[in-house]
Amino acid sequence: LYSESTPASIWENTINSAIFLDNSHRFKDDPLYGEILARMRMGEDTLADRELINSRVVGSSSSSSPQLQLKLPENAPDACYACSTNKERNGVTAASFKMHIKETHPKIHDSTLPPDHTLIIEASVAYSGDGSQHQKKRKRNRKQHNRNKKVPQTVHDTIIAQLGDADIISSGFATKGTKIEPTLRIYPGSHHMCITNE
Repeated sequence: LYSESTPASIWENTINSAIFLDNSHRFKDDPLYGEILARMRMGEDTLADRELINSRVVGSSSSSSPQLQLKLPENAPDACYACSTNKERNGVTAASFKMHIKETHPKIHDSTLPPDHTLIIEASVAYSGDGSQHQKKRKRNRKQHNRNKKVPQTVHDTIIAQLGDADIISSGFATKGTKIEPTLRIYPGSHHMCITNE
C-alpha cells in the first residue's frame, strides 16, 4: 500500500471513507472477560484479572463451575497459562523446559546418551562496530570495521541461558525494535506459532 507503485496509488486513491466500530460484539456473552483483555492489551491488568483468567482454565480442579472442570486433551496435559507480559511468559517457558529436561534427560555425570526428541537452536549473537563513535576512519575502512562481530562466549552463554524476548531488542536498521528470542526449544508438548506473509 505504501510502496508508491502504480497499483498502490490506485488502491490508496479509492479509499474515500472510514467506518469506526464502537461496539464490541466479540465479548457480548462475557463482557467481564472483554474488559480484562482490554486491560491486558494496555498493560494495565491486575493480579485479580490474572487470577480470574487462571481460574477459568479448562481442566482446573479449583474452578467452581462444572463446565470448566473438563479434562484437558490427552496430548496437552497442563497446557494452559495466562501471562500478561513477555517476561512472565518467558518464566513459564523456561520453567516448563527445565521440568522437561529433569524428567526426560540423564543427569550431567551420567554416561547415558540424552534422548533425541529435544532440539535447541541458539541465535548467533553479534554486535556491530567497537562502540567508539569518535574515531574517524576512511569510508572503506569503516565499512569493513563495522561488520557484525560475535560477542565473547561468556556473554553469549549468559544471553542464551538467562534472557528471553522480553529482554532483547534488535537494533538493526531493518529490524529495529523487534523482540528477539535467543533460543528455540523444541520438544514433545512444546507449543509454537509460525507466521507467514504468504
